[in-house]
Amino acid sequence: MAKFKKKKKTTKKSAKKSTERVTEKKCTKCEKVKPTSEFYKDKSTKSGLTSWCKSCQKNYDKLYYVFKRDKQKKQQKAKKQKK
Repeated sequence: MAKFKKKKKTTKKSAKKSTERVTEKKCTKCEKVKPTSEFYKDKSTKSGLTSWCKSCQKNYDKLYYVFKRDKQKKQQKAKKQKK
């Protein structure tokens, strides 16, 4: 009988996370350097923080909400008029 060797599992080497704590970061929206406490957490990014600061993100969210709300109202009016 032939004996089979177990294959060793190979894993991709992940990027090493820097041990240094970043204390400041530049917002890509307003271009200002702010402390990291002014950014939301985001596990999908390398730095672990969002690219926009909290105030820029809040302003964007407010505008998006108003735009979306107005668009939905127009769609609802159009549906009611068709009936």
